[in-house]
Amino acid sequence: MTGTLILATHGVDGGPGSAADHARAIRTLGAWNEVRVGCLKAEPSVAAALVGAPPPLTVVPMLMSEGYIYGRLRAALERVAPSPTWRLTRPVGASPDLPALVLARAAAACRDAGWSAAGTALLLVGHGTPRAAASAAHARRIAAALAGRGFSDVGCALLEEAPTPARAAAALSGERIVAVGLFLDNGPHGDGDVRAALAEIDRPFVYTGVVGADRGLVPLILALATACSPEQGPVCSENRAGDRHQREGQQHMVGALHPAHDALRRDARLAAEPVV
Repeated sequence: MTGTLILATHGVDGGPGSAADHARAIRTLGAWNEVRVGCLKAEPSVAAALVGAPPPLTVVPMLMSEGYIYGRLRAALERVAPSPTWRLTRPVGASPDLPALVLARAAAACRDAGWSAAGTALLLVGHGTPRAAASAAHARRIAAALAGRGFSDVGCALLEEAPTPARAAAALSGERIVAVGLFLDNGPHGDGDVRAALAEIDRPFVYTGVVGADRGLVPLILALATACSPEQGPVCSENRAGDRHQREGQQHMVGALHPAHDALRRDARLAAEPVV
């Protein structure tokens, strides 16, 4: 596959955070001419990531939802280059395989703690913001997708909207709680703020950290990058030179992802098995 894959992220602690780790992993596959990272509020910037990048450009937002930051990212891209020169996928958090990754992460934490999933509630902690409903809606969708998947109960909490982690946890059944952060980085929100909020829970709990730092996110990124969404269709049709080779490359890459997806779903099924 030719062209450039750009992982676009908000940025954390002045740099790209986990997006850089995922980019390094993807480079080893040799599927794109270049794999770059670009940040909205850190370095390297989104504008810098676009400079001299071999076309076509595919931009995968390293975000949880199509909310406020997603809109800012699109605006930043449009300021730098006209939209026909790049393709913007949905955020990686919108991947249909994200719930399986969350479940697998929670299951692993339970096993490490020696807990059975059946006696443990799963709590998802997202950002939330009054500026856009998408963040809270995303957390609720993930929680709904995981209901009845082996844990005693499933709920979601938010940092900047109700319910708080302590209040959401109080409504859950189960002797203990495993919490998963719906963030891309273990930065101030995904690490410090979530841990401080969880400290108010009145029963045993374990925090897995953020799902965005999980190595299992790479297959989700690749699936988004290699698929032509309706939004990408007009751009794909304009890049006629080499289209056949690009389609063949996409098919090859998606085929190579199947074992990774199968492993992810297998690990997620372990959540329903008791720890013995």
